[in-house]
Amino acid sequence: MLHFLGLGVAHAASLLLMVCGLTLGREKFEEVEEELKHIWEKLIPLKENLVKLVDEDSEAFNAVMSSFKLPKETDGEKASRQHAIQSAFKSAADTPLKTATCCAELLDLGRTLAVKGNPHAISDVGVAALMAVSGLHGAVYNVKINLSSIKDGAYVASAKENVESLIRHGEDAKSAILKIVDEKV
Repeated sequence: MLHFLGLGVAHAASLLLMVCGLTLGREKFEEVEEELKHIWEKLIPLKENLVKLVDEDSEAFNAVMSSFKLPKETDGEKASRQHAIQSAFKSAADTPLKTATCCAELLDLGRTLAVKGNPHAISDVGVAALMAVSGLHGAVYNVKINLSSIKDGAYVASAKENVESLIRHGEDAKSAILKIVDEKV
């Protein structure tokens, strides 16, 4: 499932890049040129990272599945298998957590573009925000489903706190963006 989310959010990054492209180099937006160049420079690796995380998620899922196939005849094998399972589940939680973090970053950049980008492309900023917040929620679901199998209480508590913070932040950014979009359309 994270495959579709990651690609969808990468498309959201593409929309924001398009808004930058429709703003940069225009005399009307000279005063925000440098700031939008920095946004452009942040969006490119962010988009690439989202696509990379799709593959990372597949690898993490495969590691979980492989860990369950490890031998469990002796006490040593059982312990080794259990360690591999727990390690794999942590990786499977870490990857969507990285995706959720990227979604929150996209929303932050989108907020600036909603205010300073070309108003003729404001609807694209709104669509990007909706895609990014959907990706954020979807990634958080993937984190939580993996946390349910992790026995490391400190890790689970930290991850839960992190995703709750990302959701609050992302929802606030989305609301701010959509308010601006609604005012400008």
